[in-house]
Amino acid sequence: MGIRSLSDPSSDYNDKWASTGLEAATGAPPGLVEGTGGDVTAGVAPGNGYKYHLWSTPGNFVVTFGGEIEFLVIGGGGGAAFGFGAGGGAGGLRTNDPAAPTDLKITTQLLVYGGDTIPVSIGEGGPGSNVSHPAPTEGPNNARGNSGGSTAFGSPGDAWYITASGGGYGTQGQSWNRAGGPGGSGGAAGHRSPGPSYVGTSNNADDELTPEIQGYPSGNASGPPGAGAAGGGGAGGPGGNAGGPGGPGGPGATLPAFSYPLIEPLVPGPKQPEVGPVVGPTGTWAGGGGGGTDGGGAGSGGSGGGGSGIGGSPSPGPEYQDGVPMTGGGGGGTGPVNSRPNESGGTGGDGVVIIRYQV
Repeated sequence: MGIRSLSDPSSDYNDKWASTGLEAATGAPPGLVEGTGGDVTAGVAPGNGYKYHLWSTPGNFVVTFGGEIEFLVIGGGGGAAFGFGAGGGAGGLRTNDPAAPTDLKITTQLLVYGGDTIPVSIGEGGPGSNVSHPAPTEGPNNARGNSGGSTAFGSPGDAWYITASGGGYGTQGQSWNRAGGPGGSGGAAGHRSPGPSYVGTSNNADDELTPEIQGYPSGNASGPPGAGAAGGGGAGGPGGNAGGPGGPGGPGATLPAFSYPLIEPLVPGPKQPEVGPVVGPTGTWAGGGGGGTDGGGAGSGGSGGGGSGIGGSPSPGPEYQDGVPMTGGGGGGTGPVNSRPNESGGTGGDGVVIIRYQV
């Protein structure tokens, strides 16, 4: 039967609800959901009255007893561009965390049913671009990143399918008049002289839940003279505009119900050093990637996992900064082609699904 909503207007659902009541319809009294699945199959109860399950790879949630759940679904972050490259957009974010920002918070109560097996798919972060991977029709140096993949909890045929789009790709800044890619949050464009607006847009979510917003647009690449590219949009706000320094990535969304101390035992060990400091005690997810620049002042990654852009000096160290894995963060853009010829834009962070229910 899959996921259903207490406010589902369909007659078959309402008839079932009226004739059975919550206890019979879900197989358990209110609040006593039981199920298995995720990176830690049995889930973890951190002592706050809830049990959590987390998926960083595809799998299933097998429902023993049904009831109401809360969820966080994040798409893969967008890849950034090479050569005055712009930041990738964060993956889309869908949640019914009661403390989520109003413009993102889904207020519909969601139910799962005993006996259901609910598929979970995880969107991968979009790869960043370099000069050897140009966009097919825009010339040898006009590279762009790749959009992130979509993440979903449930199947498209379910009445209340939950899905978050991948973040939009960032584009290059050298004579390529193209906006960044659309996505869960918009990918940014490399700097343009003042003129038309070049903004990567945020798409509405491809499910039936409201609100439809799942992220924010990129910064504007049209602005004052300078080589800095714009920043990708984040789940908590738009990216920074282009200019002399690269634009910062848009901030992530803060979700206290999914803070890092509550989910730490579920995060795979190799990823804990990256994920922990980014998500932190506030629960910040899905930041946009920062824009690259010709000199100093590259755009910082958005809070919640966005990769920072880098400048033009070919100094030792990482060639780019990826979005943080499992956060849906956008990749960071790079500096100019001539000073960093062997580099590429940052890859977006993979998405994640986390659910919780009362115990």
